[in-house]
Amino acid sequence: MKLFLFVCSILLLSACSPAEVPDLNQIIQLFEEEGIVLTKSEGTEGFEVDNSMKTVYVFDEGVVDIFSFSTSEKKEKGFAELMDQIEMADMPASPLWTVTEKTIVLVIPFKTNDSLLEKIEGALENIEQSE
Repeated sequence: MKLFLFVCSILLLSACSPAEVPDLNQIIQLFEEEGIVLTKSEGTEGFEVDNSMKTVYVFDEGVVDIFSFSTSEKKEKGFAELMDQIEMADMPASPLWTVTEKTIVLVIPFKTNDSLLEKIEGALENIEQSE
């Protein structure tokens, strides 16, 4: 089953690193490291995922939303708790996410309602501010 998704990406940087916003190629590389192939394409906004092939088709760079903050165990725990809440929420599909050493990339279903998206963004901001 194919889903249209948009991307909410979170970049967790070490405290000594300058704040950097990854470009789309860096995000694609992160997914590829986890065995998920992202293919750039033109057309519709959002992402399309073929779960059977573990392929994500990227349609529009404009939907990428980056949150940048330094990483810590507390922040990673907060993100894990947020994932549990999202998976239990009334969503058209489960979120797709991948974690590397310093980066978490979260893909939220494109048809997620606005109030849930606002809650997710608020929770991400709270995680960003936690120490």
